[in-house]
Amino acid sequence: MSTAAPSAPDRLHRRRRALPVVVLAACALLGVGTAAASDLYTAEVRVDGRQDAEREAAVEAGLERVIGRMVGVYHGLEDHPAGELLDDAERYLESYRYLRLDDELAVELRYEGGVLRRHLGERDVAVWGEHRAPILLWVATEIDGRRDLLGFAAAGTEGEVLETLHDGAEQRALPLMYPTLDLRDRQAVGFVDIWGGFDESLREASQRYGSAAVVAVGLRKAGTGAWRARWTVLTGEDALQHHTGPGELERVVTEGLDEVGGALTRRFAVVPGEHDGQQLEIALIGIDAVEDYLGAVRYLEEVTGVEQVDVQRIAGDRVTLRLLLARSPERVAEDLDDAETLWPEALPAAEVGPGGGQLTRSYRWQP
Repeated sequence: MSTAAPSAPDRLHRRRRALPVVVLAACALLGVGTAAASDLYTAEVRVDGRQDAEREAAVEAGLERVIGRMVGVYHGLEDHPAGELLDDAERYLESYRYLRLDDELAVELRYEGGVLRRHLGERDVAVWGEHRAPILLWVATEIDGRRDLLGFAAAGTEGEVLETLHDGAEQRALPLMYPTLDLRDRQAVGFVDIWGGFDESLREASQRYGSAAVVAVGLRKAGTGAWRARWTVLTGEDALQHHTGPGELERVVTEGLDEVGGALTRRFAVVPGEHDGQQLEIALIGIDAVEDYLGAVRYLEEVTGVEQVDVQRIAGDRVTLRLLLARSPERVAEDLDDAETLWPEALPAAEVGPGGGQLTRSYRWQP
C-alpha cells in the first residue's frame, strides 16, 4: 500500500498520448498499447527505517538520481545549475511507497516530471526527455583469449557483462536494443572493429536497425582479473571514443556509461520551453495498412523532440501529419532525413498542409 506525501496525489499517474478513435480501435484489435510512460522520474532508494529523517534523506538522494538522468550528469550535481533543486527536494515529490529490494527495505519515489522540467528550463538547463529512442548496443568481449559478440543473453562471465551493462543503462534511463547477431552482423562486425574503434564498419552494420544512436563497447579481461573497455558512441555524423579501466567490471562499466549518457544527453537534450509551440508538418507515402500507420506513428513518437503526433489528412496511401515539437524544427528534420525507415521524396514547394503550415518534408515509409 502506498503512503502519499503530505501535498502529493495518492496514486502515480502515467501520461497518455491521445490518438484518433480509429487508431485506438486498431490498437485494441492488434493488441498494441498506446501508453507512453517511463520510469525516468522514479527512483528506488534503500533505507534503514521508516522514520521521517530517513525518508527525507532518501527523497534528496532519489531526486539527485532523477535529475542526473535528465541532464546527463550522474555525480557532482552540487556544482551544476540543476543542483539548486536539491535544496527543496520534497517540493518535487509526487508520491512514495515502501517496498523490499533483495530483502532490504527501500522507498520508491515518484517525482513531478513536469515541474522538474519547468524549473530546469527556467535555469536554462537542457534536458533529455522521457521519450527516448532505443540505443543500439554492440558488445564484444575477450575473456581467456576467447573473443565473442554478445547479444540478448549469455551465460557465465559473458552473462555477468551483459547484466552489468543492462543494470547500469537502466539506472541512467538509457533504453537499449541489441543487434540480432545473425550471419550478416557477424560478417560485418567483429571484436577488432569494436576494440579498434572502426566506426565506419559499425555505421554500415547498424544501418539496418535504424537507430538514432549507436554504442559499441569492447571489454577485455586480463589474466589478473582486471577489465579494460573501449567505447564508441555514434550519433548522426558525430563519433566519440573513450577508454575505461583497468579495474573491476562494475567500475569500468559505470565510468563508461557515465560518458555515454553524458554524450547522448548533449546530443538530444533541449532546454524545456525553448521551442514550445513549434511544429512541423510532413507527409508520409506508402501507408497501405493499419500496421504501416501504427508503425509510422510509433516511430515518429520516438524521435527526439517530438512531443505529439497529430493526423491531419489521410488520402489513399498518403498521410499528412503535424508534429508538435519541444526541439527546433531544423534539428528534428535532420533526424528524420537520416532515418533508415523514411526515404525523402520530392515535395511541391508551395504545398500547404491541412493545419495551415507549409509542408516541409515528404517521406516514403519503408519499415
